[in-house]
Amino acid sequence: MTTVLVTLFILSLSLLTWGLIAPNSLSRKATQNTQRELTRKHFAVFFGLGCFIMLVMIKLNAPSTANEVPPTVTRKIVPEVITPAIRKDTVKENKVVPYAATTVNDPTMAKGTSRIIKLGVNGVETTTYLITYNNNTEVAKDLVKTEITKAPTDQVMLVGTK
Repeated sequence: MTTVLVTLFILSLSLLTWGLIAPNSLSRKATQNTQRELTRKHFAVFFGLGCFIMLVMIKLNAPSTANEVPPTVTRKIVPEVITPAIRKDTVKENKVVPYAATTVNDPTMAKGTSRIIKLGVNGVETTTYLITYNNNTEVAKDLVKTEITKAPTDQVMLVGTK
């Protein structure tokens, strides 16, 4: 765009200068029917002014980039860091410990009879695990401890032997 403007400016100045200092006659001899003679001066001045007007029009219609503020693009670049989501949980599992049944022979009771003198109660065994998760997928399960939370109570049954 700048090259076109410079070319038009040089062309208009050269035509104006050539028109002002050139000899008066462009044609050899004007015919008798022609009332006036086209001179080189008129020709050069006409085209010089035309080029200058075109130069001004192009400059007025061209967008100005000198005073424009370039558009700012704000882009927040966040580096994508892929870290595994590792978490550890402690899990307790309870398991029933069954009671034991013991029988005691009783010579005072009739043979074939039985009687429970103490009911049996199941116990509870608590096992603690440390579970490691990687992106919500279980990758390790380590036993931390096992303890009897509630001891089972044995059932006692008397069996007659009389």
